[in-house]
Amino acid sequence: MEWPNETIAEFLTLYEGEPSLWNSKNAEHKNKNDQHDAWLRIKQNLKGGTIPLQEIKKKRDSLMGTYRKLRSKVCQSIKSGSGADEIYKPDWPFYNVMAQFLNDVYTPKKTKDSEVTDDIEEIEDNRDLDASEDSKQDDEESVQFKRPKPLPKKRAKNIDDIENKMNEAYDYIKQMTQKPQIPQDECSLYTQLLCKKLRGLPENTREIAMLEIDRLIFNLKQKELSSNPHAQILINPPQPTNFGHSGNLY
Repeated sequence: MEWPNETIAEFLTLYEGEPSLWNSKNAEHKNKNDQHDAWLRIKQNLKGGTIPLQEIKKKRDSLMGTYRKLRSKVCQSIKSGSGADEIYKPDWPFYNVMAQFLNDVYTPKKTKDSEVTDDIEEIEDNRDLDASEDSKQDDEESVQFKRPKPLPKKRAKNIDDIENKMNEAYDYIKQMTQKPQIPQDECSLYTQLLCKKLRGLPENTREIAMLEIDRLIFNLKQKELSSNPHAQILINPPQPTNFGHSGNLY
């Protein structure tokens, strides 16, 4: 059930526009009919209604599962008293998109057993409601198909804002996924492979590896220059590079 990034961005924009599906404080949150109508509106507007509703709901569950795990790591890093530079920053491209509207309902609170829960668990409860509805009807296009309620005037007024957000999300994801077409040579292919290997190393080991690579290149240049009496010989070897805590080469 792999979706292109553009489709995921479009879905998240539509999902944000239906707070009854994710905001426990919304008046329609506990109403099955309102939630059913909200899902049908998303289906009709997502890729021209070509994606089955059951697949859309499964994708929502998958995205929410990933978001919850990353959000938990962020909260734990803050709770541990880490400095601003040490707070966990997810590199998943859709985390910030979801956090913009889910962070407000993701409010950790203490229970009697001192365990941390959050309002976003309401969304988990809705999965059971969705499963129950799906078991009663094989498909939303069956004989018992229920037409969605007309789009409320309040939502109709905000349709331009939703479309603008959708376009902004699409452009953002498109910029992240598209890379300039650069001719591939041996050096380009090797550096891509080297980057992949470096990212698989622990942060400290990665910095050591990069320093050793810099030294190797420096020594080779020194050797090349020393064989040419007219070339200027380098004096100082490369110094360790301060990569901070991002661990990125770029």
